[in-house]
Amino acid sequence: MLAILASGTAQADITRSCSASVDVFVSDKKPNPWMNLATIEGRGSCKNKLNANDCRQRARAEIDRCRADMWAGRHSNAIPASCNNLVEGSSRSGAKLQYDGIFLIAQPQRLTARGAYAVCCKLRPNADKLVITFEGRINGDQKCAATKIGPDKFQEEYGYPKYDMNCAEWRKQGICG
Repeated sequence: MLAILASGTAQADITRSCSASVDVFVSDKKPNPWMNLATIEGRGSCKNKLNANDCRQRARAEIDRCRADMWAGRHSNAIPASCNNLVEGSSRSGAKLQYDGIFLIAQPQRLTARGAYAVCCKLRPNADKLVITFEGRINGDQKCAATKIGPDKFQEEYGYPKYDMNCAEWRKQGICG
């Protein structure tokens, strides 16, 4: 009898997810050139399909926590713990930050270094100084984002304060290789 109850409980647990992009934009011209730097997957758990929106709300909270910690640690060469706590195959809530591409730079886990490489070496390779923004979009079903963009699709944009990028200094440090 106990085994039946235990297996019934395990089957009732579900997860739902939301996703977010992490992009860098050059603010000097329209249209603003941009490059994707990373994606964040957030997963939330709840008891059953009737509570799926609660799952997505938890997934969104995991993404928001990861984004806040990522920005606070933007000068650090480490992925924050809140961005690396998603366990594959688990029904626990969590988030995972995945940087896009392999960058042969000194600090590949540092958000500002990835941004410098993108804007100073790829998007504006001749610029000495740039004003940039780190921005992104959060996507998913209800409770992942605020604006409905299609059937069961919601999206929301976010951004951080403008950031002065000294490309000449980054190049001097060898960011472009």
